[in-house]
Amino acid sequence: MPIGVWLCVAFLIVVSTVSLARVFRVALETWRTLRSFGERVDDTAGALNSGSERLSARAAALSVDLPRLEAAIENLRVTLARQAVLRAALRDVQDAVSAATAFYPRK
Repeated sequence: MPIGVWLCVAFLIVVSTVSLARVFRVALETWRTLRSFGERVDDTAGALNSGSERLSARAAALSVDLPRLEAAIENLRVTLARQAVLRAALRDVQDAVSAATAFYPRK
């Protein structure tokens, strides 16, 4: 066989070997990336699960204290109503006193 054929065969072998090495390297890099991505997803999912468990515990604690909260809100409404009555009475007294002091001579 002539030397040109052997050079073409050698070139084919070298190019095929380099191409396979490159494909192997890219595949290995892709595998490592996917593996690290999976680990990060697992870590994030674990953090999300623990956060949802904490939120569930807080919601349960709030539902236990809900009757106390409703009683305190009702007490606040009664107190605010009493305060409104007292302010109205104070305003009436101030109006009466200011009307009386309008004619009082000042220095």
